[in-house]
Amino acid sequence: MQNSTNLKSVASNYGLYLALAVVLIFSLAYALSVEMFTKWYLSLILFFVLVGFGVASTKACKSAATEIFSFRKAFTAYFICVIIGLVAQSLTQFSIFNLIDPEAGAYIVEFSKEQVADTMAKFGSTQEQIDLTIAGMEQENQFSLKNQAIGLATNIVFYSIIGLIVALVFRQK
Repeated sequence: MQNSTNLKSVASNYGLYLALAVVLIFSLAYALSVEMFTKWYLSLILFFVLVGFGVASTKACKSAATEIFSFRKAFTAYFICVIIGLVAQSLTQFSIFNLIDPEAGAYIVEFSKEQVADTMAKFGSTQEQIDLTIAGMEQENQFSLKNQAIGLATNIVFYSIIGLIVALVFRQK
C-alpha cells in the first residue's frame, strides 16, 4: 500500500508540473500570436513536453519503488502524469477560446478554413468538395465543451498507446 501511494504521489507531482508547463505554453502562444494555435510546431512541442514528462514521471517512480516495478506500475506512473497534463490542456484551450477571448477562437476558425481550402485546392479537390468541407467547419465550434471532451478522449487513447510502450521499456521483469 505504501509503494502504491508513493507512486501516485510522485506521478501526480509530475502531472502538476506538466499542467503548469502546458498552461505556460498555451499562454505564451496566445500572448505572442493567436495564429500559433494553427501551426504544426505547437502540436509537436506539446507532444514532446507531454511524452517527456510522462517518461520522467515513470523514471522517477521506478527510482522511488521499493519493490518490483511492474508493467502496471510503469503504465500507471506515466498515465497519471499525462492525464493531468491533457486535462490542463483541454481546460486551458476551452478557457482561452470561450471565456477569455471568444473572438480569438473565431479568428482561428476563419484562419483554419483558409488553410484547409488552400490545401484542398493544392491537392486538386473540386470547389464543391472544398465548400462542403468549409460548411462542415462552420457548423461545429471546435472549442465547444463537447469538442474539447472528444479531443481529450482522443488524446487519452493516443498517449495511452505511447504509455504502453514506455511501460514496456521501464518495467522490471
